Amino acid sequence: MAKILIVDDSLIIRKTLERIVTEKGHEVIATGKDGIEGVDLYTKHQPDVMFLDITMPNKDGKECLKEIIEKYPDAKIIMFSAISDEEEKSRCISLGASRFINKGENLMQEENKEKIVQAVEELSQ
Repeated sequence: MAKILIVDDSLIIRKTLERIVTEKGHEVIATGKDGIEGVDLYTKHQPDVMFLDITMPNKDGKECLKEIIEKYPDAKIIMFSAISDEEEKSRCISLGASRFINKGENLMQEENKEKIVQAVEELSQ
């Protein structure tokens, strides 16, 4: 069972992700709505896996990612975004993200749920 942190400015996305991972036996230990909370919550909880949106108010996901990776180089962070271009994905991976998952049209589609759960399980081993 992985301990998971979810940071996304959309309450609907946070709740949906939480439902997907808890149905598979993982625990969401905290959620946040922007990059400032993301850094604070990561530091406080040091989760096994973090889901991090790119586009958020106050501090975006890339800034948050850089700050966390500087302090915790082994952090397992899944960038989770509606932005799907390859350049953005490559930039996030080069900054230290472990994975990049596109939010897609419907998170609750079986294919999307499987991608999410598979990433959590691979990274939390």
